[in-house]
Amino acid sequence: MKRLKVLAICGSLDEHASNSTIISHLTETYKDICSCELFKTEYLPYFTPIHDQLKLPAPVKVFYQKLSAADAILITTPEYIFSLPGAVKNALEWTVATNLLEDKPCCLIVAAADGSHAFESLQMIMRTLLADLDDTTNLHIRGIKGKIRNGEIICDKSKANINRAFECLIRRIHHSPE
Repeated sequence: MKRLKVLAICGSLDEHASNSTIISHLTETYKDICSCELFKTEYLPYFTPIHDQLKLPAPVKVFYQKLSAADAILITTPEYIFSLPGAVKNALEWTVATNLLEDKPCCLIVAAADGSHAFESLQMIMRTLLADLDDTTNLHIRGIKGKIRNGEIICDKSKANINRAFECLIRRIHHSPE
């Protein structure tokens, strides 16, 4: 069985943030099954629809290559002011004029104090981009600050739910058309 490639996008730019911890946990836990590469969204310029697809900025070209090469996408994000963080929204906006996310298996995790608005928004955006979504790979974790300490997920239930969502993603990859 081939080693799976998962491209991770984190809504927080802080490598010590809760959502970064979730990506680190999944990367370590499933390292024998897949490679989980974090794409740093802060290098993407602000999206504008006037870009000529042939003259895209270099970071956008790299982003497109990584999306294309990935078997699946993992997005973990907090909620900022009742919405998605700008870095995640900007990255997703760059895919609007492409089919890079169409039928691509995705795992969406919103981990925040509340996160309801970001969770709803992220699902709507990904459905609009025709990503391959499933309730089993979408996870909303409320009260994340109390569930992570010193870079470790300390809440067993949250850890189990995170692992379950990611394992469902892995199963979806194996069942998606090549």
